[in-house]
Order: sequence, then C-alpha cells, then structure tokens
Amino acid sequence: MEDITETILLQLKQLSRDTPEFSVALLENRLSHDEQVSFADRLVDAAETIRQRALNASGQVVEGGVVDDDVSESKTIGTSIGES
Repeated sequence: MEDITETILLQLKQLSRDTPEFSVALLENRLSHDEQVSFADRLVDAAETIRQRALNASGQVVEGGVVDDDVSESKTIGTSIGES
C-alpha cells in the first residue's frame, strides 16, 4: 500500500473516532472557537491528502474485470480476471 493511502486511512480513522464526540458537543453548543477550527483544519488536511492522491493518479490506467457476485443470476460483467 502506498504511503499516501496509509496516511489517508489514518486521517479518516482518527476523524471517524473523534466525530461522534465533536458532533454531540456541536449540537450542545459546547465547542470553543479553537476546537471548531482545529477539527475543521483536520478535515481540510484529509481532503487535501485525498485530492493529492487523486491528482497524482490522473492518467493511470487500471486494467481488470468486474465480476457480479449476485448468485441469483451468476453472470460476469466485463472481462474475467486473467483473460485478455
């Protein structure tokens, strides 16, 4: 896994962990100015990291197939993995 992907996952994990407490405090109007700005900065940092990853991936082509695992119809969409 790429370092930038790991960074994104870590940022999202930390935000997900802290979001419930932030949300409750927001609803109860218990957040200071600094707490709100700090959380907003963390959201912006995560968004910027995701944007950076997306921009770096522009122009890359990923090849492969998609298999529909719906057992009721058992069909393959696209090219099966391993076929040309």
